Amino acid sequence: MSSIENREFKLEVLRLVLETGSGRIIDDPLERADKYLQWCNQEDKPNGPSKKVTSKIVEISKGPRKIK
Repeated sequence: MSSIENREFKLEVLRLVLETGSGRIIDDPLERADKYLQWCNQEDKPNGPSKKVTSKIVEISKGPRKIK
């Protein structure tokens, strides 16, 4: 990646942090942007947590709750 492409990529990461970050993140956007940039530059990215337990099925009642 050339230095111009690298700079543009860094600016894009910073833009995304500022657009999508919470107020706490926006107070210090460079810290979070740097964290995201390090993740993007990793050679072997994790695929996310493995999901070994299936989701539980939640039953939704058809009517309002009865109050006693």
